[in-house]
Amino acid sequence: MTVIIGFSILCFLWIIGLTLLAEFFFYEEEQQF
Repeated sequence: MTVIIGFSILCFLWIIGLTLLAEFFFYEEEQQF
């Protein structure tokens, strides 16, 4: 049970990280132009 909770938290953090990375890269591209 603890493994499932930890795994879901890991996935949640991973999705948040990807979203932040995507926003950062889009922001960098906008700054270039």
